[in-house]
Amino acid sequence: MTTPRPEPLLREFLRVSKDRSGREKSPNQQHDDHTRDAEHHNFHLHDNPYREIGSASKYAKKTRDEFPKLIADLQEGRFGADGLALLEGSRGSRKVSEWALLLDLLAEQQKLVWIHTHSRMYDPTNHRDRRTLLDEAVDAEYESGKTSDRLRRDHADRAIEGRPTGRQSWGYRSVYDEHSGRLVRREPDKESGRPVLVRELFARFVS
Repeated sequence: MTTPRPEPLLREFLRVSKDRSGREKSPNQQHDDHTRDAEHHNFHLHDNPYREIGSASKYAKKTRDEFPKLIADLQEGRFGADGLALLEGSRGSRKVSEWALLLDLLAEQQKLVWIHTHSRMYDPTNHRDRRTLLDEAVDAEYESGKTSDRLRRDHADRAIEGRPTGRQSWGYRSVYDEHSGRLVRREPDKESGRPVLVRELFARFVS
């Protein structure tokens, strides 16, 4: 008689980029998806997921916190689960180098990878599964590069047209068209009192 294989315990990596459009799924929504997956695909969820807010792109300026922690936990034996659960591959990383390192560590320790959008469990020790997961990383990095190029072109076009672009300066507020919702201009935020401080700062500098 064959002994039933125990249901694996997976630890979630829940990441969302800063997204003003509201189209990105929040970490809580991702967790809800994984919870439903666990019920239908016979695995359990670790009670301490990794949660990260911020970009996983190589163009991101903010240092990541949770991904390095995930890598360190795997390297130092603190991961505490049979595998990793992700909404999609790009939630882990949009950098092929980071994703390859993660897959190497998971394969060395015979950990599994659940991808919600694929509705499938992967085994990084299986060469076909590894290839599929690496393809996911290549696609994510490519899309990230296209997004970066598009943003640079958009900022350049805005600058040529004399429209506001880049990060909003301290002491200013954004004014939007009430019908289209598009950014019209940026102006001193008089209600905050900050423009007075800015003028005083420059006056002192000049003097």
